Amino acid sequence: GGGGRAVQGGLDPLRAACHPTLRLFRRCRSRRAETSWALGSPSSSSYQIAVAEMSLGSVSEATMAKRVAIGGGMAAGRWAEELVKLGDSQGAMIISAYPEGMVPYDRTLLSKELLDADAAVLRSKDGFPALKTEAGDVMDAAWYAANGITILFGTTCEDVKLESSELVLRSTAAPDTTTTVGFEQLVIATGSRPRTLGVGEAPPFAAPGLWHDDLKAQVLSTEEEKGLEDHEVNYQHWEIEGAEKYGFGSVHTLRDVGDCEKLVRALMRPEEDGQETCFDPVVIVGGGLLTSEVVSSLIKYCPDLPLLVVFPSDMLYPHLFSQHENIAQVYERQMTKNGVKIARGYEAVRLWGVDEVGSFPTLDGPATSLQATRPRTFTEAQPQFKQSRGVVLKASDGEQVWLGARLTILALGAEPSTGLVSGALETDEASGAIKVDASCATSWQNVWAIGDCAAMPHPAQDSASLHWPHAEAAATMARVAAGSMVAAVGEGDATAAVASLEATVPHMSSKFLDLSWNFYGVTEGEPVLVGDTHAVGTIRLFAVFWVVSNTIVGVFLEGGTPEQVAMLPKIATEKPKIINAKKLKKASLEALLKDPHMLTPPELGVGEFLAELDVDEVLLAFRKVHPDSKGRVKTGQLGEIMTELGADWDEEELGEAEQAMDPTGSGSVNYETFKSWWMN
Repeated sequence: GGGGRAVQGGLDPLRAACHPTLRLFRRCRSRRAETSWALGSPSSSSYQIAVAEMSLGSVSEATMAKRVAIGGGMAAGRWAEELVKLGDSQGAMIISAYPEGMVPYDRTLLSKELLDADAAVLRSKDGFPALKTEAGDVMDAAWYAANGITILFGTTCEDVKLESSELVLRSTAAPDTTTTVGFEQLVIATGSRPRTLGVGEAPPFAAPGLWHDDLKAQVLSTEEEKGLEDHEVNYQHWEIEGAEKYGFGSVHTLRDVGDCEKLVRALMRPEEDGQETCFDPVVIVGGGLLTSEVVSSLIKYCPDLPLLVVFPSDMLYPHLFSQHENIAQVYERQMTKNGVKIARGYEAVRLWGVDEVGSFPTLDGPATSLQATRPRTFTEAQPQFKQSRGVVLKASDGEQVWLGARLTILALGAEPSTGLVSGALETDEASGAIKVDASCATSWQNVWAIGDCAAMPHPAQDSASLHWPHAEAAATMARVAAGSMVAAVGEGDATAAVASLEATVPHMSSKFLDLSWNFYGVTEGEPVLVGDTHAVGTIRLFAVFWVVSNTIVGVFLEGGTPEQVAMLPKIATEKPKIINAKKLKKASLEALLKDPHMLTPPELGVGEFLAELDVDEVLLAFRKVHPDSKGRVKTGQLGEIMTELGADWDEEELGEAEQAMDPTGSGSVNYETFKSWWMN
């Protein structure tokens, strides 16, 4: 097609049989726009054959792919799903560093069900959290193969050559050689890497951003499965090289199933014969969503392990509740009543090395207010501690404390993985993520970016970008990019896809022990609390609304019925107008969740204003001007009071009001006189 020559000689009969839907064409550099595709019927290969065939070895040098996604995570999976829905998935390719058969999966479960060692989700073929379609179909390797989508497992992208539209790929099975693959369209879905700490003076250790060199996982063949009982059939056979280092003193992040497998093994590791009992807690460093979910899961699945959480700020969820400490305390109380200790306002500066001995202050005291102790003497760590013996923290006054840890979990956030295109694509200055437009297109033609590595247009600020590294944002961006890519080659209309991203509002949610919350919108402007955070003996129901220029732009809800929760995206999308924040604070939350526009002010005619008639607000405004000992204010101060209550009068109208309230010209007016006149 278009002068291209089919590469048939490079495919052996097995490969040709496994890929009837995909014919790789050599690039026609002189007539790139006319490259075409020969597509056949979907493959019916078995699961094992489909998996075995999806490797870099099945791709010939200098071949051309129609659409390529770099990254094997959730975003790439949702992108593939949307291409299938659009009927244009044939010839798509996903570059995945994950081992064979480890298809895109639901990463949101890492801090939840996957921490249950007894459930063994990671070790069950039926339980592995592969993504599912809207219809409920499991998106396993056979699903991708049947829809003409090739996943190159165990493959890393070494270089992205945007000028020539080529990728340089390397297989973990053959690390000494590379293969070059051309592309017509590219979507970058490289995710992010967690922030870490260093040991002693060393720089932060590099968390696995692709896959774990010390973790081997392989799908069992049909023959191997035949020799096992049903309950023994493993989806993955896991081997950890140097497994003894994951236990006492190990340091963990939580970005993929490999991290999860290591953490579960470390949590379950018992003391060895002759080892002193370890009374140090499991230490979780961070104050965000991941921290609360990990703590909730460990309370549930590891109830006998002591837990200690280090908040870099003074509270949990500081990005949500910086001005409402009492709300953060609702969730913190859930921790402390389950025995979790909290260290507030400490920055984790480094890991405590296993060979670091001496006299150091540590932390001790009540669960909610740990305090620095006098220096204590620490001798050599027990030999079972391989990576660290805890973390070194710095208080706001600069003083450091040494905190011992059975093991340490770092939940310090993550940074977008954009190194492959560093300097080549426009990035968001604040986050470093790749900047995309409403179609998820980057600054380079025929290149899109989705998921944690991308920053989408800000829903509330023109020309600004928003980096929102959450699963739902990744899924939305994936659908938009797929629609835009199909439309870009004249095979569809991207209008609906673009509109869906423009209408998208950031969202995150969490179930925290017996509490459950949802957030939609942005955390900008004034946060207004509505409801009671101290309700006892009832189902908790309270909300925070973020208000900018008397417009609601974000909403957080604890509890609520399904119908009430369903109103949240409507509120964040429609951005209801309100009279003022005071009215919002006093409103009924139940009524607001039925009619979010109940506080929208009426349209005013010429000379009209909206008067505040709440007697509490009237009294408050009167007291603001400091009445004298007899409770009277000067007549000349009435204008200030009435302006506070919404009046918008000219000098003549103000004079008439003063004359009405002080007809004798005494020069002062008491509150009852003012209230009676104002209210009537």
